[in-house]
Amino acid sequence: MKKSLLVILDANIIIDAHKKDYWKILINNYQIFIPATVFHDEVVYFDVGKGRKIINLLPLITNGTVTVIEATLEEYAKLQSLVKLPFLQSIDPGE
Repeated sequence: MKKSLLVILDANIIIDAHKKDYWKILINNYQIFIPATVFHDEVVYFDVGKGRKIINLLPLITNGTVTVIEATLEEYAKLQSLVKLPFLQSIDPGE
């Protein structure tokens, strides 16, 4: 059965899914795409009590369960030509 696609733009969703233990449900039911900035810079760990638990997405990326996406310079330039600057400045890098 082909999985539905799910694009997760915000690291908080991934962190919350790990913290509240529904990450496995997401990866079992969806082909997940995340922005490169979320993978490289934002999803690292979550707090558990007085400690931290590491989030390691690399094995899921390696096996194709999670796909990292990144716009090319040409795609970004096209976006800049289509969207007004105030709106463009209001969105986070991963979005």
